[in-house]
Amino acid sequence: MSTNNEFEYIYKRIDSEDLIYEHINERYALMSENAENIKQDLGIINDKQDKLTIEIDYQESVKEIAQSIKNKKKKSKSSVLNKNFNIELEQLPTSLKSNTNGNSTTGFVVWQSTFFFLTWLLKHKGKFFLNWDENKNFDIIELGTGINCSNSIVLSNFTRNFYISTDQKGILNKLKINCLNNLKEIKKYNNTNKLNLASLENNNNLQQFRSRSLNINAQTDNEIEENDFRYEVLHLDWCDDATFQNFINESKFIKNNDKDLLTILAVDVIYNEFLIIPFIKTVERLLRLRKDSQAIVVLQLRDESIIIDFLSECLPYFNVNVIEDLDFSNGVFSCSRHVIYKLILL
Repeated sequence: MSTNNEFEYIYKRIDSEDLIYEHINERYALMSENAENIKQDLGIINDKQDKLTIEIDYQESVKEIAQSIKNKKKKSKSSVLNKNFNIELEQLPTSLKSNTNGNSTTGFVVWQSTFFFLTWLLKHKGKFFLNWDENKNFDIIELGTGINCSNSIVLSNFTRNFYISTDQKGILNKLKINCLNNLKEIKKYNNTNKLNLASLENNNNLQQFRSRSLNINAQTDNEIEENDFRYEVLHLDWCDDATFQNFINESKFIKNNDKDLLTILAVDVIYNEFLIIPFIKTVERLLRLRKDSQAIVVLQLRDESIIIDFLSECLPYFNVNVIEDLDFSNGVFSCSRHVIYKLILL
């Protein structure tokens, strides 16, 4: 177990079946104790409306990021920076109950887990705990994104070289529409300094924003410079090896920056036993693309047997850590139905 008094959280290692059961028993007991304050549902934000807005009012004290300012001659008049995100999303609630295209349909609606994760990152010091501040070099591949582009929109403001959203083919058209409708929230796209106080002092290093999949500023790889920021929406089916190879062929730039941390992000993608092995296999293959890599898996706790099976299958491949509150009985995770695991290759 590792601790850091600067944060409200710890990493707790899970490396045996006994520790898996101990972890699950503790978390489900806490959920039972806090049942009055936890929503008792499957986790869909709204299954009635076709359009939703995700709002995150993010305030960060100037003191917390002052160390990143190179030129300190100019001083802010305010003690906090307001960084509001308003993400407009189109979803397809009617498609949730259909299976006409042979794909999973859960990705057609917006789930609470993404909102929980982003709120933890931006309002409860999660990004500092994960070391995801704006001056760190890391890139993200998201698995099972669904139609909800919120993670990619928000986190593209922090990632260094690229953010790649992936899902099954039937999901991608609606995901692309949502991405295009919210690009204004990405500072690399709109050339603003929305999330970086340091760049108010020195804005000469803005990256060119490019996306082949969204037809933005580049149609071919020959048009893309090494320093450009890549924002892509790509097909990746965990159960189809051919789509994995196609994904690698379309994403050769992943290996071009092997000095930076690669993070595989997956939010609420494990909800039945049939997904577990294909997901783990995909994560393992992606983590091998760079020596410095990790996976962050955010889950909503529903059927405890699914979580136990998932963790058990992870043990032969990964160093598994769960993020827990220092105040275990009364914290962000303890009073929620969500859990976050960090996976690193053994």
